[in-house]
Amino acid sequence: MLVINIQIWPKGDETKAKTIAMAKITNDGTGTKAMGNYTYQLWTEHRPLKHGKGRIHGFLRNRKNVWHLLFLILKECLEQDLSLRGDPRFDKMD
Repeated sequence: MLVINIQIWPKGDETKAKTIAMAKITNDGTGTKAMGNYTYQLWTEHRPLKHGKGRIHGFLRNRKNVWHLLFLILKECLEQDLSLRGDPRFDKMD
């Protein structure tokens, strides 16, 4: 499982760090050595995001890294969120 925490450090002080968002990404075990399938859940301030839960299928882990995986997850979540608002500028994001 990958866990990604986003923290705020008030005035750069790590001792006052506060987690403001988190992502949990889990390999669901159905892929291959070259291609992974993942489930994910995103939170903000300890609350699940409305469109922050889903799956990524066929991630080419030998050709891409963890930042690519996170990008795909964020893109999927944001496209869901924006397209549901009815704004045509975001209905077909590529």
